[in-house]
Amino acid sequence: MKTFFLRKGHNLKIDGAPKLSLHNSKIPEFVTFHPSRIKSFKTKLLVKLGDAVKVGTPLFFDKNNSDIMYVSSVSGEVVDILFGDRRIVKSIKISNDKSYNSENVDTKVNKEVLMKSGLWSLIRQKPFSKVPNSDSIPKSFYISAMPTEPFAINCNFLFSNVDNYIQHGINILKEIFNCEIHFSSNKDSAFKSLDNVNHYTFNELHPAGNIGIQIHHINPIKDSRDTRWYLSMQDLNNIGFYFKKSKYPNFKYFSVGGNGVSEPGYYKTLL
Repeated sequence: MKTFFLRKGHNLKIDGAPKLSLHNSKIPEFVTFHPSRIKSFKTKLLVKLGDAVKVGTPLFFDKNNSDIMYVSSVSGEVVDILFGDRRIVKSIKISNDKSYNSENVDTKVNKEVLMKSGLWSLIRQKPFSKVPNSDSIPKSFYISAMPTEPFAINCNFLFSNVDNYIQHGINILKEIFNCEIHFSSNKDSAFKSLDNVNHYTFNELHPAGNIGIQIHHINPIKDSRDTRWYLSMQDLNNIGFYFKKSKYPNFKYFSVGGNGVSEPGYYKTLL
């Protein structure tokens, strides 16, 4: 295990830091997807007004990366599609029937399942932080278990108190891509026993927890063609959840804080 100690940085102290507590957010009547917010994305719709959808139903894809699906997190009906200039799809609004009926789940461990299930869309590529092309192959994966930005989720706490499929997610990535997986954490990490990864330790001076900083110290990027892939801890957990439980992961935890928040903490909500 290699240790890096960064001296340049600063931890911002902001009022209203989230408490180490878990909460369920209110169940929404509608869920809206915003494909226009995704970088370098040309949306191709797969649904129309009035269509019935399930959890895992493909809603749209990128015309330049057409194998990778973006799927619904609820079951219900498409009630609104908002178009912007030049017919750009700004949002897709789905009513939530709260039954969460799911599409059939395919748990074969391969790239095609990652793409069809919407899980590939969780992966990002450096430089430019975009979703990798379906025909590309990763040189390596990077995962940070120690985000250092203000109000960042404490991964040690979160994954000690929710269903933890991190190791299974790592094993799935290793089986599909057969590449090195670099895992960075702090000195008090609860993840030091994980297998199939190269462990690194960073001190917790922001921005030491950022993936870009960690890549720069572990194996710097030389040019735009020298790519690195990365995942957040929650997205890695969702990949493990899908293949272990044979269910679509349709939720995520968000850190909510600030001096205007009455009950700061970690909130579970629908994607």
